[in-house]
Amino acid sequence: MKALKFAIPTLLSCLVVAVSALHAQEAVVDLSAGGDIVAGGPILLHIKFDKPLPEGASVRVEVSPQATTQWVALSTGDADSSSRNTFTVSGKLPKNAVPGTWLLRNVWLFLPGSVQGQALGHNGATFRVKGKEFPIPSKADITVTK
Repeated sequence: MKALKFAIPTLLSCLVVAVSALHAQEAVVDLSAGGDIVAGGPILLHIKFDKPLPEGASVRVEVSPQATTQWVALSTGDADSSSRNTFTVSGKLPKNAVPGTWLLRNVWLFLPGSVQGQALGHNGATFRVKGKEFPIPSKADITVTK
């Protein structure tokens, strides 16, 4: 009986993952900025999905520099078309954004009422950020005291 008690939730979890995989979306992100994006300035991403997003769903896009993990999350608003497969994501990079090459790290689909996102495939778009260089620590020496 105990084995059945744990087997049912495990089977349900596997079923949810399998169904999610069958309905996997893919996002193509276009960063048509026409040059470098300036630290502290606006960023505009154009996303096209291979299937329409369900009504009420949202998408979070995460970008960061290749050199470190200064992650910036941007979220979709309303769809650009009635087909619900194209969206524009806009936001601002931090004033102290790491200069250099940035890339699209993750695209997350949030279905209506859900707090857990589903990862979507994407094209790994990259872009350049122009900003003031600054040192980034790579090591810390720790001393333990009583």
